[in-house]
Amino acid sequence: MFDVVIIGQGLAGLLTAIRAKQENKRVAVIAEGTGKIMQSTGFMDLIPSSSQNLDESKHLFLQKNISEELIDQSVEWFKALMNEINLPYEGSVHFLSPVVTGAGYVKNTALYPTTVRPIPNKGDILIVGLNGIIDFQPTYVKENLMKERPDLNVSTVTVDFFKGSGRVLSQVDAARAMDDKQVRARFITSLKNEMRTKEIATPDLMIFPSCLGMVNHKDVIEDLNDSIGPVTEAPGLPPNAAAIRLHDALHHYAVKKGVRFYEDETVFHAKVYDGVVTEVLTGNQTKPQAIKLKQLVVASGGILGGGLEQVSTGLSDRTLSLPITSEGTLVDPINNIFYIGSSSKMPWSETWISGGIYTISSSYSVPFTSMDEKNKRRDEKCYINQA
Repeated sequence: MFDVVIIGQGLAGLLTAIRAKQENKRVAVIAEGTGKIMQSTGFMDLIPSSSQNLDESKHLFLQKNISEELIDQSVEWFKALMNEINLPYEGSVHFLSPVVTGAGYVKNTALYPTTVRPIPNKGDILIVGLNGIIDFQPTYVKENLMKERPDLNVSTVTVDFFKGSGRVLSQVDAARAMDDKQVRARFITSLKNEMRTKEIATPDLMIFPSCLGMVNHKDVIEDLNDSIGPVTEAPGLPPNAAAIRLHDALHHYAVKKGVRFYEDETVFHAKVYDGVVTEVLTGNQTKPQAIKLKQLVVASGGILGGGLEQVSTGLSDRTLSLPITSEGTLVDPINNIFYIGSSSKMPWSETWISGGIYTISSSYSVPFTSMDEKNKRRDEKCYINQA
């Protein structure tokens, strides 16, 4: 018997699992895959594709019953957690920071990992490409960046980092290579030589693809800062190191704290008794595995995450196979199910809000402690009925 069972191991699922363990709950996570977190940039936005800060956008959160106080509490909790797992985040929901993407565009975000620095309005910028990585083109990044920051003085350089590799490499390949101190030293030497050849002075900031280390990212940044100056990552299309770092750090921490993971498993049925889910069945109908629970958290995502599916008759619940409304909510309310992240159709409405700060806040808001009394009353009722 688990106190809390969570379906999904994206950002919402992993954060909820960790918070439940902090409340001394017995926790299990059931997941088909790794979640949308692996396709992210690692940035925590308030509103996707918007430059609004919390004062300008909090009415959208209020429509989802998330107060400004709760947002502030959840952000402080998240930042403290990320410090503890050695992947610190900077930033604020009240004053957004301009960061650069892998395509060279500037976006305003609330929270960002310390592998990233905000982009200034003026100064000398050097964009560093790596031979063998084709999804980060310094010239293209420069063109877009100068459109958004015309007062910047931008130069480009490409380093022959993967000479003789014989294949196209990803930014993740480069990040793993950067973890090695000797490889890193050779890269720094090559970069200095290229800068000397092109007569490029030490800039105010150097922009790299998302490749500044995987597990040793702090050492990578420190070595680069000490040797050649301030650096920042520009996360782009997956796979990128920023997203994998975030997933791996949260997953490893959850395992370390005792969260039980049922990975590559699909929930095909939820047993409901007297308005509560008592267990979920995973595996297949021929050989099912029953996982008993007191509280169920659905963090499988909406249509984008695969938790909901658009069919000819409307929306279908792929997670629990329970009847749902046109908005993706349960037809018959169940007392011990909590939907977090974007496990309803709401992200498709005019109040679209999902991922990032909303996910952090909705994960933080799950009332683990208040469920204890409800479960006690349910158990007492079952005992009386049996007697």
